[in-house]
Amino acid sequence: ERSLHRLFCNYLRANGIYGKTIYHEKSTHNDTGKKWIHPDLVGASFADFERQETISLMRATEPKKAVTIASYEMKIRISNDYELKQYFFQALSNSSWANVGYLVAFEIDESVKEEMKRLNEAFGIGIIRLQPNPKDTEIMFPAREHELDYNTIDKLNNCNPDFNEVITKLSKGMSASSAYAEDVKASFIKICDPIFNTDEEIESYCTDSKIPY
Repeated sequence: ERSLHRLFCNYLRANGIYGKTIYHEKSTHNDTGKKWIHPDLVGASFADFERQETISLMRATEPKKAVTIASYEMKIRISNDYELKQYFFQALSNSSWANVGYLVAFEIDESVKEEMKRLNEAFGIGIIRLQPNPKDTEIMFPAREHELDYNTIDKLNNCNPDFNEVITKLSKGMSASSAYAEDVKASFIKICDPIFNTDEEIESYCTDSKIPY
């Protein structure tokens, strides 16, 4: 499952989103209630305008909109209705803190699409079908945006160092002055998952990882 992360981060980067894997094994495990709060990946997109004056105005008046934070739950395949519901509500739980949440799978059986649509409309979690080529990856159902849940963010900050690093760097980016915003963004990008430079690299990675290309 984790071998899909780099492919997905490659897709995110192609769409202006920067992705970072959250390693669950680094978390403290003294609270069984934390089982379904970890995202597999966190993504961040930064507001971008042609004019620096527009960015400065937005950062001064609505700093929360400077960065959109997304949570992603990764699965290899969704084969039936039972798996869909299990994975969907795991994604819902793991994404409650973020602006948007997505369930991502490499293989999705056509028989579950109607139920996916119903769940998406009811709860707002988006669905993405991942493919090796970013151009072939499909947002089947878009996520509904909402405000950040700071209580859950605080809980995750306390139990996982990867998540804490992401939030620390993003909060600096949201609070930095316009003159330093790009430097802070660059600092965040450095901790994100690596991406591929060529189609040949993607194909070689899929071959080595036994992922259908």
